[in-house]
Amino acid sequence: MEDDTTEWLRFYDAKGDLVFLPEEALQQQLEQERQSQNQLMEKLRQRGIDPNQL
Repeated sequence: MEDDTTEWLRFYDAKGDLVFLPEEALQQQLEQERQSQNQLMEKLRQRGIDPNQL
């Protein structure tokens, strides 16, 4: 995408927050799920449970 001069129209909600494109929203959701999974795995490890053995 060298020299890409495409202009994009972006939308903001009433609070001024950026409204994500569908691809961005999916990527954000996947990242949140990954973080939640990592937190759960760490809690299991703290209790002496190997999450890979479940």
